[in-house]
Amino acid sequence: MAGGVAEFRARRPRVALRFHTAGSSRRCLEAVRTHEADLAWVTIGPDVDGVEQRPSCELPWVLAARADAPLARRESVSPAELAGVRHIELPAHSTSRLHLEGHLERHGVRLDSSTSVADWDTALLLVELGLGHAILPALPGWGGGDVVRLVPIPELPPLRAGWAARQWSALSPAALEFAETVVAHLSDV
Repeated sequence: MAGGVAEFRARRPRVALRFHTAGSSRRCLEAVRTHEADLAWVTIGPDVDGVEQRPSCELPWVLAARADAPLARRESVSPAELAGVRHIELPAHSTSRLHLEGHLERHGVRLDSSTSVADWDTALLLVELGLGHAILPALPGWGGGDVVRLVPIPELPPLRAGWAARQWSALSPAALEFAETVVAHLSDV
């Protein structure tokens, strides 16, 4: 979101922006629903009473693996090949984990894990430290690097992310402009 936030700030320097880290889409949706936030960037999931969700981008699933791991040398991996990995699991009951587990079940794959994380960034760090592999949505700007490779899993449908608001028609013009500016920058990545 960095490019969109910076562009919006440059165009509208007097608009007050307040950012809060909620840690999960569920908490973000609750903040919108209870009027603690006007907008929230979320993983698109089931409908929530009192909140409208607008998908803005699709994030393909990737296997994060240390560069020295055999699967890291692959151009892509299939869901069946994930069954034997030491898996670093996503947060329990998170929208992304529910999506992932549902798609893997359709392929007959159930992952075992002895390591779990609260967020995607920590999962990448643990992969880098050699604690296992993580299956994550590929976020704009993530490229892996020398230590961690991100290997596409093309058979899994992408995760959808986007904005949530109580009511789009009730948002201020500045809030709508902010959301549109961020989305425009995501399509440039």
